[in-house]
Amino acid sequence: MNHSIKSLYAHFTTLLLCLLGTLGSLTSVQAVLTFSNTGGSIQITGSSPKATGSLIIPPTINNLPVTSIGTSAFQSCSGLTNVTMPSS
Repeated sequence: MNHSIKSLYAHFTTLLLCLLGTLGSLTSVQAVLTFSNTGGSIQITGSSPKATGSLIIPPTINNLPVTSIGTSAFQSCSGLTNVTMPSS
């Protein structure tokens, strides 16, 4: 990846993280989360290591309920101070 694409990606990621901190559950912010379909529901498997502050996990992704967070999903996210899961 050339330098300008890396720079654009870094700025885009920063913008998404800022939106995440202020708007939380908007679908457009889901891009910073990694997840897997566990047979009708979603398990969060991680997020950008550059994520900081509070992370609000949306109640649904791709019209499926988010029901769990995987083991060590945020292990590399040392800047996160809080993760909020939707109520079931």
